[in-house]
Amino acid sequence: MSCWGENDSELDAPAGTYQAVSAGWYHTCAIATDDTISCWGENDSELDAPAGTYKAVSAGWYHTCAIATDDTIVCWGPVPAPEGVRWLARS
Repeated sequence: MSCWGENDSELDAPAGTYQAVSAGWYHTCAIATDDTISCWGENDSELDAPAGTYKAVSAGWYHTCAIATDDTIVCWGPVPAPEGVRWLARS
């Protein structure tokens, strides 16, 4: 995968093969062929995806949400969770 743009932080995707990608304002996340998620970019807080396997991902301004392979929705990042969504606190 190739990425380009303003490079105030990490711009290069981690090595690997990806099946889906979503670019947020300051970060990008992608689902690898083994269904895990990798995220890269500005890491002010909570950039790392939670462990697990996923089938869809959507990166937002400072947060990311994904649909896990068990059909649960998981979100992470420094903003409050949308109502009814399980939010993972990261530290």
